[in-house]
Amino acid sequence: MRRMSKRLNQVGVGAALIAALIMGTAPRAVWGQDPPYRPSLQWHMAATTNVMPVAFTEDGAYLLAASADGYLAMVFRTQELLDPSTPKGHALVSYDYCPQAVSFFTDRDEANKEYVVASYGNSIRMWRWVRDPLAFRGGYLEAPKEWAISGWNSLFSVDIYSLSTVLVLRGDRGDRRYNRLVVSGDGLGNLRIVLLDYNATSLSPVVVSGAHGGAVTALAYDPATRRLITGGRDGL
Repeated sequence: MRRMSKRLNQVGVGAALIAALIMGTAPRAVWGQDPPYRPSLQWHMAATTNVMPVAFTEDGAYLLAASADGYLAMVFRTQELLDPSTPKGHALVSYDYCPQAVSFFTDRDEANKEYVVASYGNSIRMWRWVRDPLAFRGGYLEAPKEWAISGWNSLFSVDIYSLSTVLVLRGDRGDRRYNRLVVSGDGLGNLRIVLLDYNATSLSPVVVSGAHGGAVTALAYDPATRRLITGGRDGL
Protein backbone atom coordinates (compact mmCIF):
# COMPACT_ATOMS: atom_id res chain seq x y z
CA MET A 1 0.00 0.00 0.00
CA ARG A 2 2.81 2.39 0.82
CA ARG A 3 4.40 1.79 -2.58
CA MET A 4 1.05 2.28 -4.31
CA SER A 5 0.38 5.47 -2.36
CA LYS A 6 3.84 6.79 -3.23
CA ARG A 7 3.28 5.94 -6.90
CA LEU A 8 -0.10 7.70 -6.91
CA ASN A 9 1.49 10.77 -5.34
CA GLN A 10 4.16 10.77 -8.05
CA VAL A 11 1.51 10.46 -10.76
CA GLY A 12 -0.45 13.27 -9.16
CA VAL A 13 2.56 15.57 -9.07
CA GLY A 14 3.40 14.68 -12.67
CA ALA A 15 -0.16 15.36 -13.84
CA ALA A 16 -0.20 18.68 -12.02
CA LEU A 17 3.11 19.66 -13.62
CA ILE A 18 1.88 18.75 -17.11
CA ALA A 19 -1.32 20.73 -16.52
CA ALA A 20 0.73 23.70 -15.33
CA LEU A 21 2.95 23.53 -18.41
CA ILE A 22 -0.07 23.46 -20.71
CA MET A 23 -1.80 26.31 -18.91
CA GLY A 24 1.38 28.38 -18.68
CA THR A 25 1.17 28.57 -14.88
CA ALA A 26 4.29 26.59 -14.03
CA PRO A 27 7.00 28.40 -12.05
CA ARG A 28 9.87 29.75 -14.13
CA ALA A 29 12.27 27.24 -12.58
CA VAL A 30 10.35 24.39 -14.22
CA TRP A 31 11.51 25.61 -17.60
CA GLY A 32 15.14 25.42 -16.54
CA GLN A 33 15.69 29.02 -17.58
CA ASP A 34 16.92 30.46 -14.31
CA PRO A 35 20.19 29.49 -12.61
CA PRO A 36 21.17 26.93 -11.48
CA TYR A 37 18.62 24.77 -13.32
CA ARG A 38 19.42 22.92 -16.53
CA PRO A 39 16.91 22.69 -19.36
CA SER A 40 15.64 19.30 -20.49
CA LEU A 41 12.08 19.79 -21.70
CA GLN A 42 13.11 22.80 -23.78
CA TRP A 43 15.89 20.79 -25.43
CA HIS A 44 13.32 18.24 -26.51
CA MET A 45 11.04 20.98 -27.86
CA ALA A 46 13.88 22.61 -29.80
CA ALA A 47 14.90 19.28 -31.31
CA THR A 48 11.38 18.39 -32.45
CA THR A 49 9.99 21.78 -33.50
CA ASN A 50 10.51 23.52 -36.84
CA VAL A 51 11.94 26.96 -36.16
CA MET A 52 12.29 30.14 -38.20
CA PRO A 53 15.22 32.52 -37.48
CA VAL A 54 14.03 36.03 -36.68
CA ALA A 55 16.79 38.31 -35.34
CA PHE A 56 20.21 38.39 -33.68
CA THR A 57 21.15 40.40 -30.64
CA GLU A 58 23.22 43.49 -31.37
CA ASP A 59 26.48 41.63 -30.70
CA GLY A 60 25.39 38.52 -32.61
CA ALA A 61 25.79 36.27 -29.55
CA TYR A 62 22.15 35.11 -29.48
CA LEU A 63 19.52 34.33 -32.11
CA LEU A 64 15.79 34.80 -31.66
CA ALA A 65 13.67 32.26 -33.50
CA ALA A 66 9.97 31.47 -33.68
CA SER A 67 8.35 28.07 -33.95
CA ALA A 68 6.72 27.40 -37.30
CA ASP A 69 3.27 27.73 -35.76
CA GLY A 70 4.25 31.05 -34.19
CA TYR A 71 3.44 30.04 -30.62
CA LEU A 72 6.99 29.87 -29.22
CA ALA A 73 9.64 32.56 -28.91
CA MET A 74 13.04 30.87 -28.54
CA VAL A 75 16.53 32.24 -27.91
CA PHE A 76 19.54 30.20 -29.08
CA ARG A 77 23.21 30.92 -28.41
CA THR A 78 25.04 31.39 -31.70
CA GLN A 79 28.26 29.74 -30.48
CA GLU A 80 26.49 26.40 -29.98
CA LEU A 81 24.52 26.73 -33.21
CA LEU A 82 27.77 27.01 -35.14
CA ASP A 83 29.39 24.08 -33.32
CA PRO A 84 28.59 20.83 -35.17
CA SER A 85 29.24 18.83 -31.99
CA THR A 86 26.33 20.48 -30.15
CA PRO A 87 23.56 17.89 -29.65
CA LYS A 88 20.36 18.64 -31.52
CA GLY A 89 18.27 21.16 -29.63
CA HIS A 90 20.94 21.92 -27.02
CA ALA A 91 21.72 25.39 -28.37
CA LEU A 92 18.36 26.59 -27.05
CA VAL A 93 18.93 28.85 -24.06
CA SER A 94 15.47 30.11 -23.12
CA TYR A 95 11.93 30.22 -24.48
CA ASP A 96 8.40 31.25 -23.66
CA TYR A 97 4.95 30.83 -25.11
CA CYS A 98 3.71 33.65 -27.27
CA PRO A 99 0.65 34.28 -29.45
CA GLN A 100 1.14 34.14 -33.21
CA ALA A 101 3.15 37.30 -33.48
CA VAL A 102 5.76 39.37 -35.27
CA SER A 103 8.87 39.17 -33.05
CA PHE A 104 12.08 41.18 -32.69
CA PHE A 105 15.20 41.61 -30.58
CA THR A 106 15.92 45.20 -29.59
CA ASP A 107 19.40 46.71 -29.55
CA ARG A 108 20.69 47.82 -26.16
CA ASP A 109 18.93 50.90 -24.81
CA GLU A 110 20.32 53.80 -22.77
CA ALA A 111 20.34 51.59 -19.65
CA ASN A 112 22.17 48.78 -21.50
CA LYS A 113 19.01 46.61 -21.43
CA GLU A 114 17.89 44.27 -24.21
CA TYR A 115 14.39 42.99 -24.93
CA VAL A 116 12.41 40.60 -27.05
CA VAL A 117 9.29 42.26 -28.46
CA ALA A 118 6.29 40.49 -30.00
CA SER A 119 3.39 42.28 -31.67
CA TYR A 120 0.04 40.65 -32.44
CA GLY A 121 -3.35 42.20 -33.10
CA ASN A 122 -3.47 45.45 -31.15
CA SER A 123 -1.07 44.22 -28.44
CA ILE A 124 2.63 44.27 -27.63
CA ARG A 125 4.31 41.65 -25.44
CA MET A 126 7.79 42.36 -24.12
CA TRP A 127 10.38 40.18 -22.37
CA ARG A 128 13.59 41.46 -20.82
CA TRP A 129 16.58 39.47 -22.09
CA VAL A 130 18.80 38.98 -19.03
CA ARG A 131 22.51 38.30 -19.49
CA ASP A 132 23.63 36.33 -16.45
CA PRO A 133 26.96 34.46 -16.32
CA LEU A 134 25.42 32.05 -13.78
CA ALA A 135 22.51 31.16 -16.08
CA PHE A 136 22.59 28.29 -18.54
CA ARG A 137 24.50 29.52 -21.61
CA GLY A 138 24.58 33.01 -20.14
CA GLY A 139 21.02 34.29 -20.26
CA TYR A 140 17.27 33.86 -19.92
CA LEU A 141 13.98 35.53 -20.77
CA GLU A 142 12.39 37.34 -17.86
CA ALA A 143 8.61 37.15 -17.41
CA PRO A 144 6.82 39.19 -20.11
CA LYS A 145 4.74 42.34 -19.80
CA GLU A 146 1.87 43.01 -22.19
CA TRP A 147 -0.15 46.05 -23.26
CA ALA A 148 -3.09 46.65 -25.61
CA ILE A 149 -2.68 49.85 -27.64
CA SER A 150 -5.57 51.68 -29.26
CA GLY A 151 -5.24 51.70 -33.06
CA TRP A 152 -2.21 49.40 -33.06
CA ASN A 153 -1.97 47.03 -36.01
CA SER A 154 0.45 44.12 -36.52
CA LEU A 155 -0.40 42.67 -39.92
CA PHE A 156 -1.91 43.70 -43.23
CA SER A 157 -3.68 40.82 -44.97
CA VAL A 158 -4.46 40.66 -48.67
CA ASP A 159 -5.68 37.55 -50.44
CA ILE A 160 -3.70 34.69 -48.87
CA TYR A 161 -0.77 36.86 -47.78
CA SER A 162 -0.09 38.64 -44.50
CA LEU A 163 2.48 41.43 -44.36
CA SER A 164 4.08 42.65 -41.14
CA THR A 165 3.24 46.27 -40.42
CA VAL A 166 5.35 46.54 -37.25
CA LEU A 167 9.02 47.43 -36.91
CA VAL A 168 11.32 47.81 -33.90
CA LEU A 169 13.81 50.59 -34.62
CA ARG A 170 17.38 49.32 -34.24
CA GLY A 171 20.91 50.51 -34.82
CA ASP A 172 21.07 53.91 -33.08
CA ARG A 173 24.46 54.32 -31.41
CA GLY A 174 24.17 58.03 -30.64
CA ASP A 175 21.04 58.11 -28.49
CA ARG A 176 20.07 54.61 -27.47
CA ARG A 177 16.59 55.69 -26.35
CA TYR A 178 15.70 55.38 -30.04
CA ASN A 179 16.29 51.63 -29.73
CA ARG A 180 13.13 51.45 -27.60
CA LEU A 181 10.91 52.79 -30.35
CA VAL A 182 8.51 50.55 -32.26
CA VAL A 183 6.27 51.67 -35.14
CA SER A 184 3.03 50.28 -36.54
CA GLY A 185 1.15 51.10 -39.74
CA ASP A 186 -2.60 50.66 -40.02
CA GLY A 187 -5.10 50.02 -42.81
CA LEU A 188 -5.90 53.72 -43.18
CA GLY A 189 -2.30 54.74 -43.85
CA ASN A 190 -1.50 56.02 -40.35
CA LEU A 191 1.71 55.44 -38.41
CA ARG A 192 1.88 55.03 -34.64
CA ILE A 193 5.18 55.16 -32.77
CA VAL A 194 5.43 53.80 -29.21
CA LEU A 195 8.30 54.21 -26.74
CA LEU A 196 8.70 50.82 -25.05
CA ASP A 197 8.99 50.77 -21.26
CA TYR A 198 9.20 47.39 -19.56
CA ASN A 199 8.11 48.88 -16.23
CA ALA A 200 5.12 50.85 -17.56
CA THR A 201 1.57 49.92 -16.59
CA SER A 202 0.29 51.13 -19.97
CA LEU A 203 1.69 52.26 -23.31
CA SER A 204 0.32 54.74 -25.80
CA PRO A 205 1.72 56.21 -29.03
CA VAL A 206 4.07 59.17 -28.69
CA VAL A 207 3.48 59.98 -32.38
CA VAL A 208 0.45 59.41 -34.63
CA SER A 209 0.89 60.59 -38.20
CA GLY A 210 -0.73 60.07 -41.59
CA ALA A 211 1.65 58.55 -44.14
CA HIS A 212 -0.39 57.05 -46.99
CA GLY A 213 -3.75 57.26 -48.70
CA GLY A 214 -4.15 53.51 -48.25
CA ALA A 215 -2.96 50.75 -45.95
CA VAL A 216 0.67 50.76 -44.83
CA THR A 217 2.32 47.62 -46.24
CA ALA A 218 6.07 48.09 -45.67
CA LEU A 219 8.37 49.66 -43.06
CA ALA A 220 12.12 50.23 -42.94
CA TYR A 221 14.43 52.38 -40.81
CA ASP A 222 17.77 54.10 -41.40
CA PRO A 223 19.44 54.72 -38.00
CA ALA A 224 22.15 56.92 -39.54
CA THR A 225 19.60 59.55 -40.58
CA ARG A 226 16.80 58.43 -38.21
CA ARG A 227 14.57 58.26 -41.24
CA LEU A 228 11.55 55.95 -41.39
CA ILE A 229 10.76 54.63 -44.88
CA THR A 230 7.25 53.35 -45.61
CA GLY A 231 5.29 51.81 -48.46
CA GLY A 232 1.54 51.70 -48.94
CA ARG A 233 -1.31 50.46 -51.11
CA ASP A 234 -1.57 53.93 -52.60
CA GLY A 235 1.57 53.11 -54.59
CA LEU A 236 3.79 55.55 -52.72
